[in-house]
Amino acid sequence: MAAFADQELVLQKRTLARRLADVAILREYDTGGELYVQGEPGKNNLYFLISGSMELSVKGRPAATIQAKQAFGEFPILDPGLCYTVTIRAKEPSVVAEVSERRFGSIAKRHRKIWKNMARMLMKRLLRTHDSIEAVKTPRVFIGHGGNLLWTRVRDFLEKDLHLGTVSYESEARAGVSIVPILQQMLHQATFAVLVLTAEDLTVEGSRRARQNVIHEAGLFQGMLGFERAILLLQHGVEEFSNVDGLQHIVFEGDEIERAFHEMQRALRREGQIA
Repeated sequence: MAAFADQELVLQKRTLARRLADVAILREYDTGGELYVQGEPGKNNLYFLISGSMELSVKGRPAATIQAKQAFGEFPILDPGLCYTVTIRAKEPSVVAEVSERRFGSIAKRHRKIWKNMARMLMKRLLRTHDSIEAVKTPRVFIGHGGNLLWTRVRDFLEKDLHLGTVSYESEARAGVSIVPILQQMLHQATFAVLVLTAEDLTVEGSRRARQNVIHEAGLFQGMLGFERAILLLQHGVEEFSNVDGLQHIVFEGDEIERAFHEMQRALRREGQIA
């Protein structure tokens, strides 16, 4: 259990560490042993490096080193069905603890702050592997969403009424591009973030929650831009997540997302994004 308590994702939470240790499968890798390969279908497992080190490479080029106490393999959990965007192989004899998506999801329901920890962990990794940070010259708003077309009304208001540039997954052709460089690019393009949380998924308890990728993005952009520059437009009735109180959130009813625009505009003005 001590090996899990020391993990960056666990942060000495003893109960969480014990639950992860109870369900984890330990695997040993010799030097050069591949854990997974870029382009392969994701296995929806989360991995915790107990000892040794792993090389993370993109298109055959080393991009980062994963050290003991760090977790990896989170993208297929956040977006089931996603192929691996990197290759992971052992740089030295290493021990890895493997936790399935189903078991991790069950534990995460009891320890919801683990999603916030995961967002921070990923943000640090993205920053470490980003070679250069290009200065942002003009305000640009990232729009995150779970697929509900209400987000397009937000985009149109920002672009047509406030004359702001926006960036989203749909703003460019991204077919065949791995998610890591996409996130890197958008993190450093944006000066402000608006996350649209709509009721997309039904939980086993019968409540409605937003897509987990949007909650993950909320943590990433809050960590990058600060609490005041990452706001949530929260559809009434959507299950709130653990750190929602740390973010500015504006609640709207049903499809009436326009009712949130006034407060959103005030936040943009306060942060110097518009005059």
